[in-house]
Amino acid sequence: MNVFRWSDEQEGEATLRSLMAPLLDEQVIQAFLNQPPDMIVSDDLSWLEKVVKKAHGKKCGNLHELLAHQLRTHYHAVVAFHGCRPITTESYQKQGILPSNPERLRNAARELFGNSASVLEAIDHLAQREFGSSYEEHNAGRCYFELSYDHLVNSCGHYLLYGSEYLLCIANSIGKAQILRNRGRAVVIECMISSSELPSWFFKELAGNMVERMFTRLLDPSCEAEELNFGFSIKNKVPPENIIQFHYPTKIPNPHNRMIRED
Repeated sequence: MNVFRWSDEQEGEATLRSLMAPLLDEQVIQAFLNQPPDMIVSDDLSWLEKVVKKAHGKKCGNLHELLAHQLRTHYHAVVAFHGCRPITTESYQKQGILPSNPERLRNAARELFGNSASVLEAIDHLAQREFGSSYEEHNAGRCYFELSYDHLVNSCGHYLLYGSEYLLCIANSIGKAQILRNRGRAVVIECMISSSELPSWFFKELAGNMVERMFTRLLDPSCEAEELNFGFSIKNKVPPENIIQFHYPTKIPNPHNRMIRED
């Protein structure tokens, strides 16, 4: 089974070149190096289509759509990361990662913060519709992930230091965020997500990011690529057998406390 892992850059580049053959050959690489485009971007691959046309003397069609289709066909699953702050990982080991459940979160909020008027008001606010749907409705029935472990830890530390974003919204509104900080332990759950579960846009965005990383490195092999920000959600639970490993990061930048590193 072919499984994509963002951190395995060499495997990803080899697969990319294989899937794009014969469009992406040494002629294209040389044409790119001889006259690099002004910008190498992931969301619009027309710059690469121009390089291919110059190297081969003919148009190659919509390269972005073509590569997205090939990636979707090639990879059966992707490795992704879910951030949380549980007291124990036992429920994940038994039940897997469950989609967001508003009723369960409302009950947890009342249990943690009390059944006061301020808590009930905060709960009601999250259920109010703005721009077509409420915060509660937007997240309901979804599990959220990052494709990059590093980005999750370095830029999304609130999930690891406070846990549920829903509960944190309520805690912040009533001045009780420390209750969440004092509970549990930061955990990153590494898991395997079947390609059939991924949103329709996933592989097109992945294709763009893979191409951008590869061609940026061709220009400067020593260049440190920008940290990947690639969040997505699925609408079903991740079964426990799809959990690969539990990670316990420390010294996590806290976005709610001037990015000071905390555990």
